[in-house]
Amino acid sequence: MGLDERLQELRKSRGLSQEQLAEAAGVSRQAVSKWELGESAPELEKVLALSEFFGVTTDYLLKGSSPAPAPQKKGWNREAIGQVQYVVSAGLMAVGLLTAFGRWYDLQTDSVLWSSMLIQVAGVVWYFAGKIVFRQEAPFPIKMIDWALGLFLPCAMAVGFFFARQFRAYPTGFIQVAAFAALYGAALLVVYLWLKKAK
Repeated sequence: MGLDERLQELRKSRGLSQEQLAEAAGVSRQAVSKWELGESAPELEKVLALSEFFGVTTDYLLKGSSPAPAPQKKGWNREAIGQVQYVVSAGLMAVGLLTAFGRWYDLQTDSVLWSSMLIQVAGVVWYFAGKIVFRQEAPFPIKMIDWALGLFLPCAMAVGFFFARQFRAYPTGFIQVAAFAALYGAALLVVYLWLKKAK
């Protein structure tokens, strides 16, 4: 097994696309494709970065010897922190949605709805902070959860405004519920297809 096959095996074992590996290595997807086809080899600087990224030794990457993991630094690594960022973002968005439901039902005020939206916006900001700062790609299920949580209130508010000229955290009445279900379902389908295509 050569460097090309080892890179492909490592990438697939972590469920990464060539695009995701290219982003982590700071190269183009075509470069990763050429590495995996054996048409070219990564520069020494990239071999070191790949070794650290996959947690293997450079000897393993280059020669296939001893697949022992490279020494890990104590404490949190960038990958773990990046994944925590995504879980926290989904949590903030869920808290915002639940706050909108619970407090809206009790108080029936617009300020509660908008403050809940601010919590969700904080979740979105947290999501992109993880993506930009830690250069870590969120797993597909987390992306879908974030989108599902993030789209609920805007879809509900759009339907409420269209039918009753007021923003609501959830639709009321059969026609509004049906309109909301159609809008929300269509939005989720578009997001699902878009994320699958981008994968």
